[in-house]
Amino acid sequence: MNAASFPKIRVSLGSAALLGLRRLRVEVWPTTAYLIVGGRCAWDCAFCPQGRSGAEGEDRLSRVRWPEYPSAQVAGA
Repeated sequence: MNAASFPKIRVSLGSAALLGLRRLRVEVWPTTAYLIVGGRCAWDCAFCPQGRSGAEGEDRLSRVRWPEYPSAQVAGA
């Protein structure tokens, strides 16, 4: 997998702040970077809004917005 395969990566807001991609006041910093690579998931788990038939938009996971950044910028961070 390379940056050309996935030109954009979705990053959780806490992870984006930790990586310096977004300015955000954070009370507790995450210890894991959370990323969504690619579009909707190929599976269709009933609990997950990112499944094939999920009703959420691709920019949200459990009502939380995951902004999209260029993959090269995320990799550099």
